[in-house]
Amino acid sequence: MKRVLILIKSKEKINFVNTASDSLKKYLARDDYQVDRDYLGYVNFVFDSAGKKWDGFIRDKALESYDLIYLQTAGSMKDQATLLANYCTYKKIKIIEGNFVVTGSNSKLIQVMKCFQNSLPIPKTAFLGDWEKPNTNLDYPLVAKDLLGKGGAGVSMINNKKELTHLSKNKGSAEYLLQEFIPNKFDWRILVIGDTAIYGCKRVRQENESFRNNVKLGAKEVLGEPSQEVKNIALKAAKVMNLPIAGVDIIENNGKAYIIEINRSPSLPVSYETFKAIPALGEMIKKCLK
Repeated sequence: MKRVLILIKSKEKINFVNTASDSLKKYLARDDYQVDRDYLGYVNFVFDSAGKKWDGFIRDKALESYDLIYLQTAGSMKDQATLLANYCTYKKIKIIEGNFVVTGSNSKLIQVMKCFQNSLPIPKTAFLGDWEKPNTNLDYPLVAKDLLGKGGAGVSMINNKKELTHLSKNKGSAEYLLQEFIPNKFDWRILVIGDTAIYGCKRVRQENESFRNNVKLGAKEVLGEPSQEVKNIALKAAKVMNLPIAGVDIIENNGKAYIIEINRSPSLPVSYETFKAIPALGEMIKKCLK
């Protein structure tokens, strides 16, 4: 018996009858197909770059248990659709979808996926579609990141299951990434233009800030010289996201580097080092205009 999963954009319509997905389910059942119909938002993913594992579930069922997944509609959940489409390609699960493997987006969620796909180091990460019974299989403390947050806004520390449950009850319609916290005193912002890491800048948080190194929250920028490994990671990160200009945020801990975020519109600190970026930017603009 072949198993088919139909995913729709509305959880309220999962059990509706006389809908397109319901009709399809009944049609396939005639030929002895086992068909489940569910909400795209209930799909969960866990990334483990160290263990080179990427797992996907819906209601505690492994997505690999299905022979085919039909993504009927995604609505506003384009990130989830992109993630699902790429996951099925990665796991060699047959999928019918709207070309999300190719188009995609540049959100935090898609960055995590593309870094994983290209063997770039990231903290162990979970994305939960189903928050009714949040379970990440990650070690505390966790950093929760609102997918739409900027400049450190929407980022919080989760120290235990109780705090995770509190977030699940109060997050509203916001979607979050959950990442294992990597201890650090600062992070690197690497400015990448084209094929060059122009400079590195340490972002050192204030003493009253427990873990966020964002300049908008008061962190100081200190120019420095990152290792060649950090530069290479930043260059590859910009390349896999197809960004000609990028600010790549990287944390180092115990000799290992981890990508935290890849920014498409990085700010330039007012300093001598900024002038190194100007010729590269100018040449890139001229090249685009030829």
